[in-house]
Amino acid sequence: KLDPLSLREMRKKLENEESVSLEQAESIASDCMDEIAELCSDYIGNTVIQKLFECCTEETKLEMLKKITPHLASIGIHKNGTWAAQKIIDFTNEPKQIQLIKEYIAPYIPLLLLDQYGNYVVQCCLVKQDNQYIFDAIVDKCWEIGQGRFGARAVRSILDNPTITQEQRVYVAASIVQNATLLTTNANGNLLLNWFLDSSQLPGRYRVLCPRLLPYLSKLCVNKLGSITVQKIIQQSEEPDAATLIMNSLSEKARSDLMTRK
Repeated sequence: KLDPLSLREMRKKLENEESVSLEQAESIASDCMDEIAELCSDYIGNTVIQKLFECCTEETKLEMLKKITPHLASIGIHKNGTWAAQKIIDFTNEPKQIQLIKEYIAPYIPLLLLDQYGNYVVQCCLVKQDNQYIFDAIVDKCWEIGQGRFGARAVRSILDNPTITQEQRVYVAASIVQNATLLTTNANGNLLLNWFLDSSQLPGRYRVLCPRLLPYLSKLCVNKLGSITVQKIIQQSEEPDAATLIMNSLSEKARSDLMTRK
């Protein structure tokens, strides 16, 4: 087992980019290989792994990945490991490497997004080819992710990321609409509703959202967060028919309540 002193020596060599040779980096990778997954979460070891992925050949990176990726999700939620995980993803370029990461990260996307460290690991995967699995996971667990403090903010960051396609943005937006009544009354989920209404610029968004809210309008209007969403729809001028629909529904509800009291 590599001790802290050995790891510090390795780090020192790797950090001296002017003098470290490819052969030396490869030799250090070989020395670390047996315990490389464990080193990713070590407070010194994680920095060594980061440097190895910067310095080593693609073949060596693939060999390291084969040992690391089965544990990548758990590494990604560790306070030290997350830095190694992010650097590993940043420095993987070959299709085989990316496929390995996808294979082991994909099942844990919702849990990673909900984690204070793990959500950054998922965001690193965005810039890699074939990132659709991230959006499939978000859509599948939209409410569960959206109600989380880190989950909602991570999804919003993903939606604002310029590397994603408009189709992916619309795909997630549709899921936000489907879960609108739950999201709009949740402090974290409301961030996604705000993105949908204020930032997405999707045409017809108010009109699409209205039918989801109408059955619960009376409850939303007496909820602090829900009432803000209703107010936004009423006050916007982009789609006046959506505002009219809400106002008419409120008027009908008020008339109905008056008749009931009589």
